[in-house]
Amino acid sequence: MSTEKIPKVGPTIRDNVELEMWTPAQIAKIEGPPREVWDDPNSQDIQRIGIFGKTLRPLMRSRPFQFALILPNFLIFLMAALSGFFGTNDADASLATVMTWIVWWAFLLLMIAGLSRIWCIICPFGAMGEWAHRFSLWETGQKRFSLNFAWPKKLKGIWLVNGFFIFFLWMDNVFGFGNSPVLTGYFIVVLVVLDVGIGLIFEKRSFCRYMCPINGFIGLQGLFAGFEMRSKSSQVCRQCRGKWCLKGREDDGGGYGCPMFLYPGGNDTNKYCILCTECLKSCPNNTMRWGVRPPFKDLWANKAFSFDESFNIIALLGVSSIAPVLLIFYTLPTMDWLRGNTGLSAPFDGIIAKTILYVSGLVIAMVVIIFLSWIINRLASPEEGFKGWKHYANVYAAPLVPLPLMKLIADISDHIVRNGSSVVWVIYNFVNDFPQGRRDADGAHAIVSPLALNDPVIIFGIQAFFLTLGMFGSAWAIMKTVANWEPQRKFSTAREAKIAGLMMLIISFGITMFNMYFISGPAVA
Repeated sequence: MSTEKIPKVGPTIRDNVELEMWTPAQIAKIEGPPREVWDDPNSQDIQRIGIFGKTLRPLMRSRPFQFALILPNFLIFLMAALSGFFGTNDADASLATVMTWIVWWAFLLLMIAGLSRIWCIICPFGAMGEWAHRFSLWETGQKRFSLNFAWPKKLKGIWLVNGFFIFFLWMDNVFGFGNSPVLTGYFIVVLVVLDVGIGLIFEKRSFCRYMCPINGFIGLQGLFAGFEMRSKSSQVCRQCRGKWCLKGREDDGGGYGCPMFLYPGGNDTNKYCILCTECLKSCPNNTMRWGVRPPFKDLWANKAFSFDESFNIIALLGVSSIAPVLLIFYTLPTMDWLRGNTGLSAPFDGIIAKTILYVSGLVIAMVVIIFLSWIINRLASPEEGFKGWKHYANVYAAPLVPLPLMKLIADISDHIVRNGSSVVWVIYNFVNDFPQGRRDADGAHAIVSPLALNDPVIIFGIQAFFLTLGMFGSAWAIMKTVANWEPQRKFSTAREAKIAGLMMLIISFGITMFNMYFISGPAVA
């Protein structure tokens, strides 16, 4: 049987290809054979699960509904910013600090662990940049209120994301974002200004992809979860003539092209897919699905990280595990040394001391990972030639993802258990005395409510549970990485895979025991 050859028009499409380097003109030329077959049209698609799926499907294709999801968060952060600038300076009683650094941060971490990047669907910051870019709250169309420039090629990747993330965490550790309503208000305003400004200048969601300080964090940590947006059939996507998920179907009741510069039909990772549902709205073939998969699978089933991604994980390990210990034990001695040897006085002695210790946490984490990667390189790969420490750092950065995520959840669980129920009073206080928000007249109102659990044993048990979960999740991903070394070609030989796996297990266990020791007493005494 003869098969008609269809000429190629424009660039070819590969699976799992990011179109960052492609121009809109190139994307517009993409064509292919017409749709012919489906692999399994309902495979793992939660839109097909009974009444829930039948309700979810039209809602996810409704642009006003998505705006309705974003609007409450927009109003919450608006009130938080007002509270930061005009309300009380008491962090325990301020809506700005309590809603941002306890409620939102806890909500974000738990959503990442359970539902990956689903926060991005309802994020008001990314939405505001998109509203400015499109000059519309939800309607589609070809009009743009933006210069629509392409993002500079030299600034692609997530190095800017890493830089902003480290900077904001430095601000928190040195100047105390979490304890300052005013600084929290400025944090919210800076995010809005940056996002809207970038949206007015550059194409699509350039801010979310290349500048958002939590993009790398939420994207890489989101690999932990078992929730995804994927194509039901890569074959159908390759055969699709229109490639609407790339170009959009704005004037035909659909959606925009992928705002994160991805090819949804070949995407197989949650790193940069923000689950915005634009591909779901644009695809006339009903190819895109909201699906589930085994948790942790993205930590071993896909290709190794690039070094900018690995650096994000290593830096987060330093910030979440090492830097807090250094800051607790060595801030005052370092300040004394600076005053005695340099003549610095307040507040500069504190700022410089905390900065030195914060950077030291990052450097120590990087040195440890480089050293262990070098050991693996020397022990594991002489048969195939030395690959270099960076290769191994990129391979096992993914299996280490559960460790910092669970450490952050363990840290925030302490705040939730101790003070979480006081959120009700803080909201009442803010509404009752808007926008000032202040304590009772006698100033004696207790922030810790009767529902708070302050038993150190209970708190340690909760934190230890999360840290243990992170260690077992990391160990499982390491074992799967080693077991699948041959088809994935992350290692050259079984011996190399086993040696690297053993070293990775030692790292995972060591980091967990380090964290367990310091939350058990020394760091909270």
